[in-house]
Amino acid sequence: MDLEKKTLKKLLQSIGVKVPNSVVKRLLDTPVGTTLRGLSDALDSLNIDNDVYQLPPEYLKELDYPYVMVLPHREDAFAVVENEENRIKAMPEWKGVVLVARKTSETFIYKNVWLRNAVGYIIDNQMYLIIATLLFLFIVFAWPGLRVVCHSVMSALGIWVSTILLRRDYGGDILEKYCKIGKVVDCEQVLSSKGSLLFGLFRMSDLAFLFFSTQLFFALIANSDLLGYAFLLLLVGCCFTLYSVIYQIAVIRKICLYCMAINLMVWIDTIMFAFNRITINLQTPFVLILSGVVAYVTWYIVIHYLSVASQNESFKHRDSALYNKELFDWLLSKERPIDEVDDKYADVGGVGEDNIITLFVHPGCKKCKRVYKYIPELRKVAKVKTVSLASNDIDLNEYCRKNHIDKTPTIVFNGRELPELYSVENLKYVL
Repeated sequence: MDLEKKTLKKLLQSIGVKVPNSVVKRLLDTPVGTTLRGLSDALDSLNIDNDVYQLPPEYLKELDYPYVMVLPHREDAFAVVENEENRIKAMPEWKGVVLVARKTSETFIYKNVWLRNAVGYIIDNQMYLIIATLLFLFIVFAWPGLRVVCHSVMSALGIWVSTILLRRDYGGDILEKYCKIGKVVDCEQVLSSKGSLLFGLFRMSDLAFLFFSTQLFFALIANSDLLGYAFLLLLVGCCFTLYSVIYQIAVIRKICLYCMAINLMVWIDTIMFAFNRITINLQTPFVLILSGVVAYVTWYIVIHYLSVASQNESFKHRDSALYNKELFDWLLSKERPIDEVDDKYADVGGVGEDNIITLFVHPGCKKCKRVYKYIPELRKVAKVKTVSLASNDIDLNEYCRKNHIDKTPTIVFNGRELPELYSVENLKYVL
């Protein structure tokens, strides 16, 4: 959903509306958040007038900027057009659908957007905040010396860069900034090549995160007599960085700036150690082993979190396809027909007669309580009949027997039972 968030954020900025990132994320956190319908619903929530048009190419020049062109065959399915250059660039993949948005006098105005974004950034990047806090406390209260402080800061920077690569490998993030410059810099090609897997098993991101995490934890808890082991680790790291540089320059002939940044940090850290007097304590490095274990546990937690987040994102993209009106109508047509219940047995409310939702509920049903809270929303878009099966009415019982309504809640839409793939809270997205 990151691409959709960027699209909505850019469109809002283009029409002069400042909205916190947390609000943008919340507005798109729906089953249709990755679709054009999701963008339109988000704009509606902000009281921004918007319309979707199907236009021939010659009419596109008549539209005032900005607007959104829908590019169905691209991964980033939307292009915010702010000028002629944007329009020409998107034209080859455009199929005629545009979304136009206009700010109104009733559009929501958010104050202190920068502050809310700053707070949101801190919340979203708790790991970085924890590391920064540990470093601050370490420097203020321990002050182990300039060499160790520089080593710790360099390790923290290495964790930050390697986490960006972890997000790409496990979280599905697309590296954009600094990753495609001319014909030489191409991070995706480097990271997707066979040589990026050391021994066919380990990714650059995994090794970098484990390496820098071990170094940081070791620096925080070890005394200065044991720092010789940190220097030995750096020497081992230099061997891997040499492989990385030779592979990128001589073999694949492409460069990943993030990978090169990791290599550079290892070299700088090694040089700083080399210019200081280093003693190697030959005692069993239990502290180093402990640091490695802590680093491994941290790495495992991070990649698990990123993998789960990526899976949730893919589920949202998959679910958004279910709310295509044509697909919903086809699935609905396969469900069993149910006779319409007489209004005298129902609590009737809502608008229109084209879409009729009938909810068969029971006061003693726990699942029915969840259905009740969505009735006000459904009544805004359809006619809703709520039928309580607590009644002992003979005719109603006969109706239920005839139509095989033997469980609650049972949800009926336009004379057919709602497919199991759909839930009552998301029914509004197909109306």
